[in-house]
Amino acid sequence: IELIAASADGVWVVDQFAGDVLRIDPVSLQVVADPIRFTGSIDAIAVMGDHVWVLDFGTGLLSRISILADRSLGQVSVPGRATSLAAGLGAIWVAHEDGTVTKVDPATLTASPVARIEGSARAITVDRARKTIWVDMRSD
Repeated sequence: IELIAASADGVWVVDQFAGDVLRIDPVSLQVVADPIRFTGSIDAIAVMGDHVWVLDFGTGLLSRISILADRSLGQVSVPGRATSLAAGLGAIWVAHEDGTVTKVDPATLTASPVARIEGSARAITVDRARKTIWVDMRSD
């Protein structure tokens, strides 16, 4: 297991080697649904509402998984060379190596660039208390 995210409905883990996303019951520690398989790479995971989101950094393919149905329900392409993924404030946020921050509307799966910082965006997180997005950057 390389990646992990938690929701009220379970703990979601990623087996990057197999390309699987699994839901684990936090009490029994047992897998509670069939693995959700993906081709390509799963480099980041985030949970928001009734969905789990997984991102392939190289291709920029962002996939939405239904917590209720335990299956993938759609995909959207964001620019490649992503570096980080965060969920909150009603959107999915993706940071990119070129300093771009992309916002994805979870209902419509529409991706749009919302900001660009100087340097490379290395990590992104949502600050719900301040209603802001924080981006760690590296200048070259």
